[in-house]
Amino acid sequence: MATLAPVRFPGPDGIAVAYAAATAGAGGDQFANTGQEKVIFKQGAGARVVTILAQNDPYGRGFGTHDKVINVGANTEHAAGPFPPELYNDANGRVQIRYDAVTNTSVALVI
Repeated sequence: MATLAPVRFPGPDGIAVAYAAATAGAGGDQFANTGQEKVIFKQGAGARVVTILAQNDPYGRGFGTHDKVINVGANTEHAAGPFPPELYNDANGRVQIRYDAVTNTSVALVI
């Protein structure tokens, strides 16, 4: 499991986003979540399914009902977030990301 480090946008001029290879295996990736973070998935050849795991439901509708499933098409990028901490943070204040596969998949975290 890799912990993603955020890149903060400095202003209207923006920044170059630095992507990291997605982490394979059951652990996937994770990031510390304040509710402002967004993730960007970049996919080369072959489509992927990315799941952002819901951890809590303060309204009592059941665990996992808010998992965010993202289909990232071949040769595309997909941005998601922000993620409300009360729904997506685990006990350590982190959001968990899982992938169906990681070949040609990169991820970046931005604030």
